Amino acid sequence: MGNQTTEIMTVGSSAIRRRRLVQGLCASASALSLLSAGGAIAQSHTLGDETLQEEAAEVDSIVVTGSRIVRNGEQAPTPSTIIGTEELNAQAITSIVDISRALPQFRNQRGAQAGANNSQNGGQGSLDLRSLGANRNLILLNGQRIIPSTGNGIVDTNILPSSLISRVDVVTGGASAAYGSDAISGVVNFIVDTKFKGAKLDIVTGASQHGDNEEISANFAFGRAFLNDRLRVVGSAEYYWSDGMKMLSRDFLKARGGIINNPAYTQANGQYRNIATDGNIVAAYMSTGGLVNGCRTASGANIANCALRGTAFGPDGKPHAFVYGDYVNPTGNMVVPIGSTNPDYAAIYDGVMATHPSERLSFYGRAEYDVSDKLTVFADIIQAKAQIGPTGNVPPYRFGTSSTTWLSVTADNPYLDPTIKTQMSGPGGGNAAGPHYLNVGRFNYDWGGVTVPVNTNETTRFTIGLRGDIGRGWTYDAYYAWGKNDYLGTGTNNLLTSSNGVTSLGRVNLAADVVAAPAGNAAGIAAGTIVCRSTLTDPGNGCKPLNIFGVGNASAEAIAYIMGEHFLATTYEQRYAEASIQGKPFSTWAGPVGVAAGVSYRSEEVEAKVDANSFAGNFGIANSKPYQGEQRVIETFGEISIPLLEDLNLDLAGRITDYDTSGQVETWKAGLNYRLPGVLSDLKLRATSSRDIRAPSLSELFTGFSQSRGSVIDPFASGNATVNIQTYTGGNAKLTPEIADTVALGLVYKSSLIPGLSGSIDYYDIEIADAISTISAQNTVDRCHQGNSALCSQIVRDSAGSIISIYVNNLNVAALKTSGFDIEANYVREIASPFKNGPMTVGARLFLNYVDQFATIDGIGVEYDTTGSMVDQQPQWTGQVMWFASTGPYQMTITNRYVGSGRYNNAFEPGHPSYVPNAIENNHVDARLYTHLNLRYKFNSYGADAEVFFNVNNLFDVTPPYGFAFNYGLTASPMYDVVGRMFKTGVRMRF
Repeated sequence: MGNQTTEIMTVGSSAIRRRRLVQGLCASASALSLLSAGGAIAQSHTLGDETLQEEAAEVDSIVVTGSRIVRNGEQAPTPSTIIGTEELNAQAITSIVDISRALPQFRNQRGAQAGANNSQNGGQGSLDLRSLGANRNLILLNGQRIIPSTGNGIVDTNILPSSLISRVDVVTGGASAAYGSDAISGVVNFIVDTKFKGAKLDIVTGASQHGDNEEISANFAFGRAFLNDRLRVVGSAEYYWSDGMKMLSRDFLKARGGIINNPAYTQANGQYRNIATDGNIVAAYMSTGGLVNGCRTASGANIANCALRGTAFGPDGKPHAFVYGDYVNPTGNMVVPIGSTNPDYAAIYDGVMATHPSERLSFYGRAEYDVSDKLTVFADIIQAKAQIGPTGNVPPYRFGTSSTTWLSVTADNPYLDPTIKTQMSGPGGGNAAGPHYLNVGRFNYDWGGVTVPVNTNETTRFTIGLRGDIGRGWTYDAYYAWGKNDYLGTGTNNLLTSSNGVTSLGRVNLAADVVAAPAGNAAGIAAGTIVCRSTLTDPGNGCKPLNIFGVGNASAEAIAYIMGEHFLATTYEQRYAEASIQGKPFSTWAGPVGVAAGVSYRSEEVEAKVDANSFAGNFGIANSKPYQGEQRVIETFGEISIPLLEDLNLDLAGRITDYDTSGQVETWKAGLNYRLPGVLSDLKLRATSSRDIRAPSLSELFTGFSQSRGSVIDPFASGNATVNIQTYTGGNAKLTPEIADTVALGLVYKSSLIPGLSGSIDYYDIEIADAISTISAQNTVDRCHQGNSALCSQIVRDSAGSIISIYVNNLNVAALKTSGFDIEANYVREIASPFKNGPMTVGARLFLNYVDQFATIDGIGVEYDTTGSMVDQQPQWTGQVMWFASTGPYQMTITNRYVGSGRYNNAFEPGHPSYVPNAIENNHVDARLYTHLNLRYKFNSYGADAEVFFNVNNLFDVTPPYGFAFNYGLTASPMYDVVGRMFKTGVRMRF
């Protein structure tokens, strides 16, 4: 792996470097345009009749995504949507993942900069169809698998050559019979224009109206044919940079609105359990200089109504009374007046990013050579580097609410104010009846700021293959692909809170336990020297005394002692080989029968390395574990399309997959496609039923175990005794594939009376069994007691029958169910123009998604329906409509994106397993409608077809509902826009 801390890129280090890179691409455009000399000039078309007709022609005789049989695109029974380059250009998309804005079937996405601050896939371009997870849809490039970006099996689409993508096929239905594992919710197939000739340069810059979230995108692509068009070469170079946006950079984010628990609630007092507030939610268990959140006796027992609880320490360490707000949750948060400037209140999210800084550089190249008119060989390569961060997580704070999160203070601490010592017992105390220990919570921003994660990825993929014509209507296709991904995730300013699972020995706890060395101590330390208590018995432990009181009073040596840097480095390799044949061996009375068949082999292996502190579980966050593993897969597949009548087709597909880790599994699909006769010939019916799978990812199979301590009530023991246990969380090599059953029914309309009008409505129902999940230690014991022998095997007991440990690793125990409707409508026509630029083309394209049900069934059989629950990001209605008009060189596109109304949380509604009366006063969340504007002007300059454009996202600066922008700070809800009005401008040139 090499040096684990080496950064592959330096984000934001040099604006000059970025300018030079863009200038270099511009210069390359001139130089490389010579390579394309003699090639056809690339034409740019409006999103009108001509473009739609070209796209229709393009799919007339292709391998339709979701099937391997060459046919007309309209003959496929599986619901599919094609997104053309014109639609992508009309939204000024700078990252491929942002196609998720174009279809409401994509959920939980906000773009390339979004994602959890400390997750492996944070900020990457992962796509999630139907909220079933980015690991349950399959990403393809030209119909071929792409190597995942991490061991969890998720692909970063931003590494794909966006400047050469001719279209994106989105199949919203199961396709495992055609493509294998992961295609449960659908397939997203990016099609490269392998016959592109000429050169093109796209440059985009943008920023929000607040001056942040700046971005630069520069893409260059070229294509050239040689040897009388027998050799075709295309390539691209792409660069992207953004500086991100801080969480508290917007007024509605600074307000810290949300939902807070009402501690005074009882079912009988008429108050509401949850309070929705537009701000200001702050921590009630810590302050900037330290807050006493509880007290204990010498034996460690909690003291109720401790007089010192609520003592805060000012910047100089002097004590004063902490000013509590409303709805005070001693172990959580409270509400204080908006705009409060009390320095005690922890501004937890000052350094957290709402969108991530990111930078990437990618290259793509492809060559095709026609050896003969019946044989073509090809090869392509992708090389991409990307960095997400440095971004900000929350500071390494201490809650002050439990033995694993508080800082423990005694009266002999020399940094503690004397007026507090006099109220305490024990050595140095002045009140024998006072508390022996104080539980202190502290916001540790002055100990180095926020924890700073940085994720870097380097991906290489190489493919070589051939295709040809056997004769008599038979063709073949074979290829081999090798890919490798190197991931490095680092984090600085991570607090060392434990030592091999023992919290009291964590460095921050040792350093906070400070005394003045007594005379004659065994360590030989001079009397009165301020030292860690542990140093008196272990002089060589290196502990540095930490002053936790006040702001900025800790020494640099102590801060260095209690902080560390973590890393997780994974190497993922994938090898894939496939061969298939397609043909039409015979005909029935209704037409030729199409068949396809093939075999494939895939091997995947992963190795993850971590630092020593993470391995030991010493950090407050992260603590990744090393693992390694491999998986081999052999598959055979076949497909047949049978015309039963002139306008009635039956499609059948099957696949047998053999995993060396879990054995054999079968997938299949059956579909019907029928165009109604006579006056109803504008209508087409389609229906599919399929069995699909998702194999467990390598991380789910092989991630190393993390250990922690806990307790459970053992119903097998006398008196339901509570026992202390060790829990183990991690992978499970015995996992089997998830099994999904999908049904889709659709109606397609293409008007013969109104030219340019078409539409479709499709119903879908997906049920996933054996979904991979975990069960808590207590639920494991309870279900074992109820007779679930499989879960009993997760429990380890000693010879006396007492529980000593429980494995809460990944299991095939959960289920998912979702159903709903997809609606699409298209209309385009030509009208007389009021301008002197010839006729005007106008039109619209509408996408709607309605979720009838989205339910999860956990490992203990409880069903949670999250349909309409906005905290679960499940609005029932979402949609987008694109309006466009063009005349001559001018084009305007207005895009509306709709997020329907819903409920804050379904748990607040009667009938939910967690419901209690008076859960909330108003559980309604209003809908949001976003408007995006794109203006384009086309012209010819220096022999190139050029286009300049101006784009405004969120034209009316629509803000999220409160509670969904802030979300207690770590990530804003991806459904809503937190950036606000965003401007982009750019130029596209075609040579």
